[in-house]
Amino acid sequence: MLKYLHYCAHLIGAMAVSSWRMLICALRGRPDSVSIVHVRPKAGEKGRVIVSNSVTLTPGTITLEETPDEYIILSMGDETDGDVRKEVAAFERILGKGECHG
Repeated sequence: MLKYLHYCAHLIGAMAVSSWRMLICALRGRPDSVSIVHVRPKAGEKGRVIVSNSVTLTPGTITLEETPDEYIILSMGDETDGDVRKEVAAFERILGKGECHG
């Protein structure tokens, strides 16, 4: 139960930070960079669904496709490919072995 509260807190924090970053990009009026990021999942089926939905809930990122072999994520704004990979890894790490390997 505590793991899920931690996950929800992390998701809300990621949403807040990402919302702020997207707002700054919009207010500056600068063109957003857009990239497609391929990330190899470590999660099992249930974990992949949770992580891909969490990525989509975070402003500036959309999971285009989720398969056992990869997440395909559209990233907009000032997030780098490395930022997206770190966030996916953080989501999977918080879920832990119970959700990520079964």
